[in-house]
Amino acid sequence: MGIGVNYYCYIANCVTAFRNSMKNYYRIMLGRKSVYAEQAYREGFIGTGWFEEIDLSKKLAENWRDFNKEMIPVYLEQHFGKSKISAGLACGMIWTVAKGIQIGDIILSPDGNGNYHVGEVISDYEFHKGGELPHRRLMRWYRKDISRDVLRHHTKLTFQNIMDKYNNSIPHEIPLVSILQPSVLRLIF
Repeated sequence: MGIGVNYYCYIANCVTAFRNSMKNYYRIMLGRKSVYAEQAYREGFIGTGWFEEIDLSKKLAENWRDFNKEMIPVYLEQHFGKSKISAGLACGMIWTVAKGIQIGDIILSPDGNGNYHVGEVISDYEFHKGGELPHRRLMRWYRKDISRDVLRHHTKLTFQNIMDKYNNSIPHEIPLVSILQPSVLRLIF
Protein backbone atom coordinates (compact mmCIF):
# COMPACT_ATOMS: atom_id res chain seq x y z
CA MET A 1 0.00 0.00 0.00
CA GLY A 2 1.52 3.30 -1.08
CA ILE A 3 1.37 6.68 0.54
CA GLY A 4 -2.08 8.14 -0.03
CA VAL A 5 -3.20 11.50 -1.33
CA ASN A 6 -4.24 12.54 2.19
CA TYR A 7 -0.66 12.14 3.38
CA TYR A 8 0.64 14.40 0.59
CA CYS A 9 -2.06 16.99 1.37
CA TYR A 10 -1.01 16.85 5.04
CA ILE A 11 2.65 17.46 4.12
CA ALA A 12 1.68 20.32 1.77
CA ASN A 13 -0.38 21.93 4.55
CA CYS A 14 2.54 21.60 6.98
CA VAL A 15 4.93 23.23 4.52
CA THR A 16 2.46 26.07 3.88
CA ALA A 17 1.98 26.64 7.62
CA PHE A 18 5.76 26.69 8.14
CA ARG A 19 6.28 29.23 5.36
CA ASN A 20 3.50 31.41 6.74
CA SER A 21 5.05 31.33 10.22
CA MET A 22 8.47 32.54 9.05
CA LYS A 23 9.44 36.12 9.73
CA ASN A 24 11.27 38.23 7.20
CA TYR A 25 13.88 40.77 8.19
CA TYR A 26 14.20 44.16 6.50
CA ARG A 27 16.59 47.09 6.78
CA ILE A 28 14.57 50.30 6.59
CA MET A 29 16.17 53.75 6.48
CA LEU A 30 13.94 56.34 8.15
CA GLY A 31 14.69 59.39 6.06
CA ARG A 32 17.89 60.52 4.41
CA LYS A 33 20.74 59.94 6.89
CA SER A 34 18.16 58.51 9.35
CA VAL A 35 16.85 61.98 10.11
CA TYR A 36 13.47 60.59 11.34
CA ALA A 37 14.84 57.56 13.17
CA GLU A 38 14.53 59.01 16.68
CA GLN A 39 10.98 60.25 16.07
CA ALA A 40 9.95 56.90 14.56
CA TYR A 41 11.52 55.00 17.46
CA ARG A 42 9.88 57.28 20.04
CA GLU A 43 6.45 57.20 18.36
CA GLY A 44 6.59 53.52 17.36
CA PHE A 45 6.46 53.45 13.57
CA ILE A 46 8.33 52.98 10.31
CA GLY A 47 7.34 54.91 7.23
CA THR A 48 8.16 56.39 3.88
CA GLY A 49 7.75 59.78 2.28
CA TRP A 50 6.77 60.53 -1.33
CA PHE A 51 3.11 60.96 -2.25
CA GLU A 52 2.68 62.95 0.96
CA GLU A 53 -0.88 63.99 0.06
CA ILE A 54 -2.13 60.63 -1.22
CA ASP A 55 -3.72 58.00 1.02
CA LEU A 56 -2.58 54.74 -0.59
CA SER A 57 -5.08 52.50 1.23
CA LYS A 58 -7.08 51.77 -1.93
CA LYS A 59 -4.07 51.86 -4.28
CA LEU A 60 -1.94 49.12 -2.68
CA ALA A 61 -2.16 46.29 -5.19
CA GLU A 62 -1.30 42.76 -4.10
CA ASN A 63 1.81 42.85 -6.24
CA TRP A 64 4.35 45.65 -6.53
CA ARG A 65 4.38 45.58 -10.33
CA ASP A 66 0.71 46.62 -10.47
CA PHE A 67 1.34 49.34 -7.88
CA ASN A 68 4.34 50.64 -9.83
CA LYS A 69 2.38 50.62 -13.08
CA GLU A 70 -0.20 52.96 -11.54
CA MET A 71 2.08 55.12 -9.38
CA ILE A 72 5.26 55.66 -11.45
CA PRO A 73 3.49 58.19 -13.73
CA VAL A 74 2.22 60.03 -10.63
CA TYR A 75 5.72 60.11 -9.17
CA LEU A 76 7.22 61.41 -12.41
CA GLU A 77 4.57 64.13 -12.58
CA GLN A 78 5.34 65.22 -9.01
CA HIS A 79 9.15 64.97 -9.38
CA PHE A 80 10.00 66.64 -12.67
CA GLY A 81 13.36 65.57 -14.05
CA LYS A 82 13.58 62.28 -12.16
CA SER A 83 14.20 59.13 -14.15
CA LYS A 84 11.80 56.22 -14.55
CA ILE A 85 14.33 54.10 -12.65
CA SER A 86 14.29 56.53 -9.73
CA ALA A 87 10.48 56.47 -9.80
CA GLY A 88 10.45 52.67 -9.82
CA LEU A 89 12.78 52.48 -6.84
CA ALA A 90 10.73 55.00 -4.85
CA CYS A 91 7.45 53.26 -5.66
CA GLY A 92 8.96 49.87 -4.84
CA MET A 93 10.11 51.15 -1.44
CA ILE A 94 6.69 52.61 -0.67
CA TRP A 95 4.93 49.37 -1.66
CA THR A 96 7.36 47.26 0.38
CA VAL A 97 6.83 49.30 3.55
CA ALA A 98 3.08 49.75 3.07
CA LYS A 99 2.12 46.29 1.78
CA GLY A 100 5.04 43.90 1.24
CA ILE A 101 6.24 43.78 4.83
CA GLN A 102 3.91 41.63 6.91
CA ILE A 103 2.72 41.95 10.49
CA GLY A 104 5.29 40.11 12.60
CA ASP A 105 8.23 40.85 10.28
CA ILE A 106 11.36 42.27 11.89
CA ILE A 107 12.81 45.66 11.02
CA LEU A 108 16.38 46.83 11.52
CA SER A 109 16.67 50.58 11.16
CA PRO A 110 19.89 52.59 11.40
CA ASP A 111 19.74 55.39 13.96
CA GLY A 112 22.38 57.55 12.30
CA ASN A 113 24.81 57.04 15.20
CA GLY A 114 26.21 53.62 14.37
CA ASN A 115 23.42 51.48 15.83
CA TYR A 116 20.35 49.71 14.53
CA HIS A 117 16.95 49.92 16.21
CA VAL A 118 15.23 46.54 16.00
CA GLY A 119 11.50 45.91 16.19
CA GLU A 120 8.47 44.01 14.99
CA VAL A 121 5.73 45.30 12.68
CA ILE A 122 2.38 45.26 14.53
CA SER A 123 -0.08 46.89 12.12
CA ASP A 124 -1.17 47.18 8.54
CA TYR A 125 -0.68 50.36 6.51
CA GLU A 126 -1.79 53.70 7.98
CA PHE A 127 -1.79 57.12 6.33
CA HIS A 128 -0.76 60.11 8.49
CA LYS A 129 -1.54 63.15 6.35
CA GLY A 130 0.76 66.03 7.18
CA GLY A 131 3.12 63.85 9.23
CA GLU A 132 6.73 63.08 8.52
CA LEU A 133 6.94 59.79 6.62
CA PRO A 134 3.13 59.66 6.22
CA HIS A 135 2.91 56.09 4.88
CA ARG A 136 3.38 54.14 8.11
CA ARG A 137 3.31 50.82 9.88
CA LEU A 138 3.19 50.67 13.66
CA MET A 139 6.12 49.01 15.41
CA ARG A 140 6.96 47.38 18.70
CA TRP A 141 10.58 48.44 19.05
CA TYR A 142 12.78 46.18 21.16
CA ARG A 143 14.77 47.72 23.99
CA LYS A 144 18.12 46.49 22.76
CA ASP A 145 19.84 48.09 19.77
CA ILE A 146 22.59 46.45 17.74
CA SER A 147 25.88 48.15 17.04
CA ARG A 148 26.66 48.43 13.34
CA ASP A 149 30.13 47.03 14.13
CA VAL A 150 28.66 43.89 15.74
CA LEU A 151 26.28 43.43 12.83
CA ARG A 152 29.09 44.00 10.35
CA HIS A 153 31.37 41.47 12.06
CA HIS A 154 28.72 38.72 12.06
CA THR A 155 27.46 39.32 8.54
CA LYS A 156 30.56 40.25 6.57
CA LEU A 157 31.35 36.82 5.10
CA THR A 158 27.75 35.87 4.43
CA PHE A 159 27.07 39.24 2.85
CA GLN A 160 30.17 38.97 0.65
CA ASN A 161 29.10 35.50 -0.51
CA ILE A 162 25.72 36.91 -1.55
CA MET A 163 27.37 39.87 -3.28
CA ASP A 164 29.68 37.53 -5.20
CA LYS A 165 26.76 35.32 -6.21
CA TYR A 166 24.78 38.27 -7.55
CA ASN A 167 27.68 40.08 -9.17
CA ASN A 168 28.12 42.70 -6.42
CA SER A 169 24.49 43.82 -6.26
CA ILE A 170 21.83 42.44 -3.97
CA PRO A 171 18.51 41.87 -5.68
CA HIS A 172 15.41 43.33 -3.99
CA GLU A 173 14.01 39.83 -3.48
CA ILE A 174 16.65 38.77 -0.92
CA PRO A 175 15.33 39.56 2.57
CA LEU A 176 17.79 40.53 5.25
CA VAL A 177 17.22 37.22 7.07
CA SER A 178 19.35 35.52 4.43
CA ILE A 179 22.26 37.69 5.56
CA LEU A 180 21.83 37.53 9.34
CA GLN A 181 23.40 34.64 11.16
CA PRO A 182 21.84 32.98 14.24
CA SER A 183 24.51 34.53 16.51
CA VAL A 184 23.28 38.02 15.52
CA LEU A 185 19.65 37.06 15.99
CA ARG A 186 20.44 35.93 19.55
CA LEU A 187 21.77 39.43 20.26
CA ILE A 188 18.42 40.91 19.26
CA PHE A 189 16.02 38.57 20.98
